[in-house]
Amino acid sequence: MHNLVVLPILLPFLVAIILLVIRNNLNRKFLDSIALVTSFSVTLICILLMIRAPEVYWFGNQSPVGKMAIGISFVIDFISASLATLASFLTFTVFLYSWSYFKAVSGLYHSLMLLFLGAMIGFCFTGDLFNLFVFFELMGVAAFALTAYKNESQSSLQGALNFVITNMLGGMLILLGITFIYSKTGALNFAQIGNVLQNQALDNIIITSFVLMTIGFLIKAAIAPFHFWLADAHTVAPTPVSVLLSGIMAPLGLYGFLRVYWTMYAAPLHSLDTMVTIIFFSIGAITILIASIMCFINSSLKRMLAFSTISNSGIILIGVSTLNPLGIQGAITYILAHGFLKGSLFMCAGVLLHHFKSVDELDLQGKGKKIPFIGLLFFIGIIGLAGLPAFGVFTAKNMIETSMYSEGISRVTLLLILFESIVTTGAFARAFGRIFLGFGVRQKNAPTKKSKEEQETQSTRQITPLVMAASIILLLLAPVILNCFYFFNDSLSHAANEFQNQIWYYSLVFNKTLPIMHSVNYSGNLKNYVFELMGILIALFIGALSIFKHLIPFKLRKITYTINMPFITILKSLQSGLVGDYISWIILGTTIIGLAFLYSAYYIV
Repeated sequence: MHNLVVLPILLPFLVAIILLVIRNNLNRKFLDSIALVTSFSVTLICILLMIRAPEVYWFGNQSPVGKMAIGISFVIDFISASLATLASFLTFTVFLYSWSYFKAVSGLYHSLMLLFLGAMIGFCFTGDLFNLFVFFELMGVAAFALTAYKNESQSSLQGALNFVITNMLGGMLILLGITFIYSKTGALNFAQIGNVLQNQALDNIIITSFVLMTIGFLIKAAIAPFHFWLADAHTVAPTPVSVLLSGIMAPLGLYGFLRVYWTMYAAPLHSLDTMVTIIFFSIGAITILIASIMCFINSSLKRMLAFSTISNSGIILIGVSTLNPLGIQGAITYILAHGFLKGSLFMCAGVLLHHFKSVDELDLQGKGKKIPFIGLLFFIGIIGLAGLPAFGVFTAKNMIETSMYSEGISRVTLLLILFESIVTTGAFARAFGRIFLGFGVRQKNAPTKKSKEEQETQSTRQITPLVMAASIILLLLAPVILNCFYFFNDSLSHAANEFQNQIWYYSLVFNKTLPIMHSVNYSGNLKNYVFELMGILIALFIGALSIFKHLIPFKLRKITYTINMPFITILKSLQSGLVGDYISWIILGTTIIGLAFLYSAYYIV
C-alpha cells in the first residue's frame, strides 16, 4: 500500500505513452473510455491518499541519513492531496465532457491531458526543488500543446506562443532561484534546505533566490503584472483545456509559492514578515482591481472568465499574504471551490459554443432561451462563485478577511473582496440576462457571423449531449458536498496549521516525532452573511443596470463615459497581445518586487 503514492503520477504517464503508441489503431470512443477510467482511478487514489495523509515516500527506499536527504521524496499532506484530488477530478469531468465535444480528436489529445494530469499531481506531491521545476515544466509543455490544439488556427498558435514564452521565463526564473539556493545550502530537499537556512542570517543570496522563485510562481498564477498570458490563452484554447488552465493550473502557482515559503524561507525571512504581508497584499489588491474591471468591460465569455480567474487569484494571494494558518485555510478552500465552479462556467460557455458557434454575449443575445437548463446551471455557477454560502467561496472569503492581523487591513480586505464580487458577478449577471433571458437592446456593434469562433464540437448542435450537462452538474455539486463534510473542513483546519509549521514538515520528512498541532479556530458571523448577500444583490443590480443602460438619462451616461473611458482605454491597451510587452512587464515587476525586498532587508529591519 505504501507504493500507492506513486500511482497517481505513474498511471497517467503510462497510459499516455500507451495511447500515444497505439492511438491510430483504436477508435475514438475506446480512447475516451480508457482516459475516463484512468482519470477516475487516479481521483479515487488521491482521495485515499488524502484520508491517509500525512505520508512520505522515498524512491528506491533511500531514506535520509542523519540530517541529509540522499534520495528523492514525495511528501503527501492533506493540502497537497486535496489539490491533487481537485486536479484529477477536474480531468475526469473534462474527459466526460469531451466525450461529445470535439468534432475530431486523436489519441494525442488524451495523451497530452494525461501528461498534464500526472505533472500537476507530481507538482503537488514532490518534496524536492529540482523535481518541482521538472513537473512545473511538464505542466507547461502539456498546456502549451493543448492550448494550440486547434493548430490550423493562427490565433491558437499566437495565444499559445504568448503562453509559452511568458511561462518559459517563469520556469527560467525558478531554475535560477534553485541555483542560488543550492549554492547556499548544497541541498535540493525542501526540509533539508529549511533546516540549513533556519540558523542562517538573511543575505543577498537568500533574498535573490526567494524573489526569483516567487516571480516564477506568480507568472504561473497569472498575478498582475504577470497576468496577460492567461486571457490570451483562454481566448484560443479549447474549452476543456480552459477548465484545467483556470481551475487548477493557475492556482498551483500560488500553492508552489506557499510550499517553498513555509518549508524553506519562513525562518530566514521571519524578520520581514510584515513587509512580506504588505508587498503581497498590495500585489493581490492591484490584481483584483485590474482584473475585475477587465472582466466587466469584455463581452467574450471566455475572456470574462479568464479575468475572473485572475481576480480570484488576487483574493487567494491576499489570503496567502496573511502568513497565518487561517489565511492558508481560506486560500486553499478558495482554490478548491473556485476550481469546481469556474470549471462549470467554462463548460457552460462550451455548450453555448456547441449550439451557436459563439461565446460573445452580444452575439448570443436571446439565443440561450433555447437551452434554459444550461442557463439555470450557469446562474447557479455565478452566484456560487459570488459567494453564496453553500458553495464554499463565502467561507473562504470570510476566513481570509478574518485572518488579517489588524482591523484596518481587515476592512480593506473586505472592501476589496466585495468590489471583486460585485464587479465580476455583475458582468456575469449581465451576460446571463442578455444570453438566457434576452434582455436589453441589441447592440449595433454586435459581432457579425465572420467573428464567430471555430466549431469545436461534433456536427449536430440541436441538443445538449447528456455527458456535457452531467459534467457541469458534477462540478456544481462537488463544492456543496465538500462544504457539508465536517471531516474535510476539520482536517483542512489541522492541515493549515501543519502546513505553516516548518518544524512539523521537517519532522515528517526526517521521520522525527511530529509536534502536536491543533485546529484553527474559525466561526462565521451574521455580519459576514449580510455583507455577502448584499454584495450578490448589488452585483445583480449592476448587471441589470448594464443591460438597461439605455434607460439611464443621457447626460448621466455621458458623464460616466467621460470619467471612465480614459482608464478603460489604458487597461485595454495593456492587454496588447504582443509578447514583447508582456516580457517588459515581467522585467519591470521582477525589478520592483526585488528592490522592495532588498530595501526592506537593509533599511527597515
